[in-house]
Amino acid sequence: MYLEPIVAELAKLLSHPARVSMVMALMSGREMTATNLALEADITPQTASSHLSKLLSGKVLKVRQDGQYKYFRISGRDIAELIEILQTLSSRQNGDNSAPDDLYLALKRARVCYDHLAGELAVQLLEQLKTRHLLLEKNGSLELSADGAKLFLHWGYSHDPFERDVIPCKNCLDWSEQRYHLAGSLGRWILDEILQHRWAEKIPESRIVRFTDSGLKKLKQRYNLDLSGAA
Repeated sequence: MYLEPIVAELAKLLSHPARVSMVMALMSGREMTATNLALEADITPQTASSHLSKLLSGKVLKVRQDGQYKYFRISGRDIAELIEILQTLSSRQNGDNSAPDDLYLALKRARVCYDHLAGELAVQLLEQLKTRHLLLEKNGSLELSADGAKLFLHWGYSHDPFERDVIPCKNCLDWSEQRYHLAGSLGRWILDEILQHRWAEKIPESRIVRFTDSGLKKLKQRYNLDLSGAA
């Protein structure tokens, strides 16, 4: 009973289209100014300021001051995961039978989900890691197997135990695939490695992650993926 007002307030915060547009723009993990967020939501800077104040008060967003500018970001992984779940539910309940456009297909293929990879490729990757028993699923939770820990350590991954709000491996429900992709510090490391090796790049002002042809081949070799249908 005591949680009801808290849930209602959070739901109210995320019920306004302009606020949702601004939060969605930040799902790429980047920081943005109020001016840029106003453009994303197609509202005036004054209206955006009011909405941002509410999102800050509700701890949906955080803000960082740098000189005369303020930079907004999602407050944490829990909020990002909530947004992804809401997208999943929305996709289930409001199915669109129209032909998908290029933007949707690119987002569906590979995108950033706060700090890790999402989309078709990310779902395939997680399923392959489980098939190879590098990741084990126990009671809905993920953990590295002994072989998995050894292999990823060899590749350069390590989990920082002082990151108390981040676990090594975690299921994250993918809104476009209706299945799980990999979150946690391992999911973040995998995306970072992909970008550092330039197998793919983040598309500016977007959540899209676009792989090069050679990058797809490297991803396939690294994780033994079947990418025969890759674009």
